[in-house]
Amino acid sequence: HIKFASSFVDRKFLRINMKQAAFSQLSAALVSSAPRVHWKSAAACSLLARGSSSSLRKSFFGSSDAGVFRAHVSRSFTAQSFVMAAQVSLLDPSAKSAALKDLPGWSPVDGRDAIKKTFQFKDFKQAWAFMNKVADKAEALGHHPEWFNVWNKVEITLSTHDVGGLSALDVELAKAIEGFAATAPSFEPIKVGSKIPSAIKLKYKPKGEVAAKEITTDEIFGGKKVVLFGVPGAFTPTCSMAHLPGFVEKYDELKAKGVDVVAVTSVNDAYVMDAWQNDKDKDSKIMFLADGSADFARALGLDKDLTGIGFGVRVGRFALIADKGVVTYLGVEEPGKLEASTADACLANL
Repeated sequence: HIKFASSFVDRKFLRINMKQAAFSQLSAALVSSAPRVHWKSAAACSLLARGSSSSLRKSFFGSSDAGVFRAHVSRSFTAQSFVMAAQVSLLDPSAKSAALKDLPGWSPVDGRDAIKKTFQFKDFKQAWAFMNKVADKAEALGHHPEWFNVWNKVEITLSTHDVGGLSALDVELAKAIEGFAATAPSFEPIKVGSKIPSAIKLKYKPKGEVAAKEITTDEIFGGKKVVLFGVPGAFTPTCSMAHLPGFVEKYDELKAKGVDVVAVTSVNDAYVMDAWQNDKDKDSKIMFLADGSADFARALGLDKDLTGIGFGVRVGRFALIADKGVVTYLGVEEPGKLEASTADACLANL
C-alpha cells in the first residue's frame, strides 16, 4: 500500500477527482501501516494529505484540515525510526576511518561502500542464536544487514542502501553485533594463555546492601591476580558440600600466595548467590558472581547444556588463575569429578 500511495503521488493522480471508495481504502491502509517504514513513505503521506480535497478529508476524518489527516498518518510511524531515517547520511572518509578503528576484524568490501566480517561459532545452533540476536537489534533499528550462513560461519555485510554507502546506522549495528559475538560461546574453550573476555557484565550483592550491583570482567581481572572457580549451581550437593568449602578454608593460603581476588561464578541470579554466600561464607571472603544469562559461561566456552535434567544452560565445573587478565592455569572437570578445579589444585599452580 505504501508503493500504491507513492505511485499516486508520482503520477499526480490526486489532482484528478478521486472516488471516495478508492480514497477510503487507501487512507485505511496508510493509517494502519506497520510502525517502521521508510521516511519517503511519510513524505508520500504528507503529499497525499495536501493533495486530497477538503471534502474528502472531512468525509473520512471529520475535518477538512489537512493537519488532521497528517496526524492520523503520523501515528503509523515511530518517532525513532522517522527521525533516524530522515537524518541518516553517508559517513565522510575521516568518520569512516575512525569507525573502522573501533571495529576490529571488519574490512571494506571491494567495489562497494560497505564493510563485512565473518564470525565463527561452535556449531549451527550457536550461529543461529547469534543471528537471532542480530535480527532483533536490526528490527529495533529498522536497519538490516546482508548475511550469508553456512553451518557455524556467519558473514555479515553492512551498508545503508538508502544513502548508497556506510552510515552511522551501520556503525551502531556493527558495535551491537560485536557485543553479541563477545557473549556467544567461544569456538573452543578458553585455554592457558588466553585473555579473559572483556566487557562481560556480571552481578554481585555487596554485604549489607539491598540491591545487587553490576560489575564487568575488566573490573574484576584488570591488573589483578584472580582465582575464579565455576560451579553448575548454588546450593547443589557437590558445590555446597565440597567445592565451595574448600576455597573458603584455603582462602588465607591463596591470599598469602599473592592472590588479589577469589571469586566463584554460577548461572544463578545475584540474590540466590547472596543467600548461598550467607550460608557458606559468612565472613564474605569470596566474591560471588552471578552470571544469570550464562553470558560469561558462553564467552569462556565453558557453558554446558543441562536441559536434560531441568537446569537449562549452566557453566561446567572449572577453576582458573588469571594474572592481569591472562589465564595461567585452567582446570576443567570431567563429569562427576572434583580434582582439577579444587582450591588445592589452584594452590599447586600459583
